[in-house]
Amino acid sequence: MLLVIILLLIYLSLLAGLLAGLLLPGKPALNSRQPFVSIIVAARNEAAALPHCIKALTQQDYPHEKMEIILVDDRSTDNTWTIIQDYARRYPFIHTLQITGAPEWQSGKKSALQQAYTLAQGEFLFFTDADCRPPSTWISEILPLFTDDIGLVAGFSPQQAKTSPAWNGFLFMESLAAALVAAASIGLGRGVTCAGRNLAARASTLRDIAGYTRLPDTLSGDDDFLLQAVARQPRWQCRYSFSPRTHVPAAGPSNLRQYFRQKSRHLSAGKRFSWLQQTGYALYYAANYGLWLAAIAALWINAALVIPLVLKLAADWFVLTLFSKKLHSPFKLQNFLLWQALFPALHLAAAPRAFFSKLTWHDHKGTRHV
Repeated sequence: MLLVIILLLIYLSLLAGLLAGLLLPGKPALNSRQPFVSIIVAARNEAAALPHCIKALTQQDYPHEKMEIILVDDRSTDNTWTIIQDYARRYPFIHTLQITGAPEWQSGKKSALQQAYTLAQGEFLFFTDADCRPPSTWISEILPLFTDDIGLVAGFSPQQAKTSPAWNGFLFMESLAAALVAAASIGLGRGVTCAGRNLAARASTLRDIAGYTRLPDTLSGDDDFLLQAVARQPRWQCRYSFSPRTHVPAAGPSNLRQYFRQKSRHLSAGKRFSWLQQTGYALYYAANYGLWLAAIAALWINAALVIPLVLKLAADWFVLTLFSKKLHSPFKLQNFLLWQALFPALHLAAAPRAFFSKLTWHDHKGTRHV
């Protein structure tokens, strides 16, 4: 029982640290300028999703004469490039880039983003994915957060799927939990993770860190490593946007097979995290699994062993509810319980593949790319 109490205390301590990051007062949004901005979208075999994303971007309430959209065809084998060219003919502020050669790094997307970044003319750069639909207020609401010392702003990007309400609710809770870590770590000045689907940065900030060229050469995690590189810069700070007018919904995996592929790819980036970040994640997972195992053991050993798990669930509910209120994105109890039940098993299944297998990139249809 003593070991279980220790695991609970470790878990609650980590959760308290995240809570502190959420509760730290943020600076008011003061920037009211309307500088020239660049929106960058790298797409690979996204012919079905891309038109919806482009439509959302062309409907921004920001002055079109002060923005450009750079659409990158990252070695697509469908008609993504045809769609990009068609929209570029219709909108003068849409510029195109086609990549045909082999990527310089493991992540083809990283190579695409680096090439697009070097072409961008904007003072501020906005990044999203082809399967996302940014709201019309995305740019106008993010820009005021860039006070003089802010070099990067990250935001919430909930994943959605039409498979079933239950699965959609699970994906939302996954997105919410990941965003909690992102917002809290940024609040503490130690940015660890973020969603590249909803990201903005000063062009000068990216120049200070040499863009993507010095980030770890991994298949995934370019957004995380970009955030971490900026957070290490003494000149710049990072910020998280809680406003629902900046949330960028994205298409999530529609089934378990796609989920495992995505999760394994995301987790694989952890191999290049700092030892302190890896220790934090290791403690979190060890405590989480330990509390669940103790609750299962309560069926045969001592019923009291289930109490620490109940306390953990109550603490998770409290912190996630507080965070969801800041985001103005409430969740349902059944979705929370489903996520809590599936999370340990699904992550445990994905982790070995992430750390010990050679992964490849798969698009949202499950197509394999080397």
